[in-house]
Amino acid sequence: MANGQGGSADPYALTGEDLALARNALAISAAQFADLVGVSGERTVFRWESAPKKALPGPVATIVLAIMTSRSVRRYFGLALPED
Repeated sequence: MANGQGGSADPYALTGEDLALARNALAISAAQFADLVGVSGERTVFRWESAPKKALPGPVATIVLAIMTSRSVRRYFGLALPED
């Protein structure tokens, strides 16, 4: 994550590729992720992921980063990584 190849000048911007990797690691569907971040449906998630080098919207990137870096945040949302 934070590969710096997003569409913005922010070197820490998360991309659609990062989102796909995070969803895969968490073993959640696009619909589940859409519900988690409060967007209208899985099509939005698929659109973000289909632009793998484009930066995610800031609030979405913040949620992904928080989930992937904090076990307590994952617990709050009822999610887990294999190492949890």
